[in-house]
Amino acid sequence: MTTGAKKKPTKKQTKKPAKQDGYQMLKTTDKDGNEHDLMIVDAPMPKPPPWRMLKSWDVSPHTQEKNGMTFLPWAWAWGVLMDSYPDATFKNHHNANGYPAFFDPFGHAMVRVTLTVDGMSHTEDYPVLDYKNQSVVEPNAFQVNTSLKRCLVKCMAYFGLGHYIYAGEDMPSGPAPTFDRHAAIEMIWAHHCFVAENEDGDTPWLDRVLEWAKVEKVEDMDESQLRKVIEKIQKENK
Repeated sequence: MTTGAKKKPTKKQTKKPAKQDGYQMLKTTDKDGNEHDLMIVDAPMPKPPPWRMLKSWDVSPHTQEKNGMTFLPWAWAWGVLMDSYPDATFKNHHNANGYPAFFDPFGHAMVRVTLTVDGMSHTEDYPVLDYKNQSVVEPNAFQVNTSLKRCLVKCMAYFGLGHYIYAGEDMPSGPAPTFDRHAAIEMIWAHHCFVAENEDGDTPWLDRVLEWAKVEKVEDMDESQLRKVIEKIQKENK
């Protein structure tokens, strides 16, 4: 009696999800072992409004003190804004002679800047000051340019970035705002959507965060954990 060669068991092949334009179909199994089709729509998660996104940034490590006033360096602030809203733009306003300053009859000057973020615009005026933070007559180009940059940073405060610095301009060193749990969660989700487009590893960034925090979802994280994740995101965006 002859027997045929023993057939090797074949491994069950797992098919990649069928991806269509705008969506992909996945197979999922419930607790009873029944298979169901699951449609995943390829729609980007909407970015939180600028105020919620930017006001949770702790800018205090980057501020500078000068003659009793607190300033936020414009280059660092602009970098944070670009990381969060790369389409943001600003405009320096010019007078009738094409100069980016407006003068009163005594020669004192003001500058004006408009900042547009996520389709919303804020315009701010700022006096041209000397190194003592005093208004100057017939300011030079350096003083005008410095005031333009300070005006730009103040515009960013209207969108939330460093807002608490200006909560009372006569007391710029006041306490930082209380922790905004909702804004922190939205920032984490926004960062997840950003890095998800460029991830190559097997474990997504958000899964690694949840595993570290020993929770099932971002909303289950406590304040201490949320703060640590936000701090890490801010360091990566520097």
